[in-house]
Amino acid sequence: MKTISHNKLGNSALIFEILSQKFTKAALDGNKKVAKTVLYLVQKYYNTTSILNEELNLITSLLHGNISDTNTATRLLNEVLNRTFMLDSKKLKNIKFKLLTEIKSLFGNKFFKHKIDNYKQYASVYSLIESNRKNTLDSNVEQKVKLEESVINNLIENTDRKNESKNVKVKKIDPLVYVMLVKGFNEKYKQSLNENQKQLLNEYITNDNFDNFVNSYYKKIQNSLYEAINKSKEKDTSANIFESMQKLDKIHEYDNDKKLELLLTYSQLIEELNKKLNE
Repeated sequence: MKTISHNKLGNSALIFEILSQKFTKAALDGNKKVAKTVLYLVQKYYNTTSILNEELNLITSLLHGNISDTNTATRLLNEVLNRTFMLDSKKLKNIKFKLLTEIKSLFGNKFFKHKIDNYKQYASVYSLIESNRKNTLDSNVEQKVKLEESVINNLIENTDRKNESKNVKVKKIDPLVYVMLVKGFNEKYKQSLNENQKQLLNEYITNDNFDNFVNSYYKKIQNSLYEAINKSKEKDTSANIFESMQKLDKIHEYDNDKKLELLLTYSQLIEELNKKLNE
């Protein structure tokens, strides 16, 4: 019997995850060249009409789905296997070849040496999909069953992890969304993000308990604004700061995207106030 192996060069979800992480690091480091390059690849190969994006969404449902029982998880697995089987394999192969050719040209052979924490799950899901596509009778049955069990158990464990905390959720930020956020903010204020703003974006992307982070950061901003009022010798400036604090008090009424936008704005405000007050 043939061993079921993982072809990481064909794993569209794994490639997308590496691109996402490379983009996030580049954006936070201020490396516009790399960020722009990754965004170009994502827009070209993972746009909403791409067959690669269709495969990615199916794989992601098995990686990050939350299923409470084995029967439902098994049904989801079978449905994904059926749908990926119906995708045009020749078309997929061609587009992946083009993507990998560009990746090698732009990033070299070190691209796939990027560490992925849950690499095993990416490998299990894609190996099953590829085995199902080939539909070979001589594949290792025992190995296939173990892979299926691994995927099903992961789906159930996702739910268990979610139930440990009401705030825990799988957070996957599309590089396209992320770059538009950074680009929009920079265009609005005509400057690069400061260190506090970079921290905010990083927490928004990586912190499953972003609401808790907002609470602590909100208090930090409040204290900074109080300090600015005490330092200010101009009544108009103090009044404007106090008015800003009243607007900030409404932050808990908003969703996380709006909270992030407000905190980014207030971080910039505090930096500008400190410069003015220290002149």
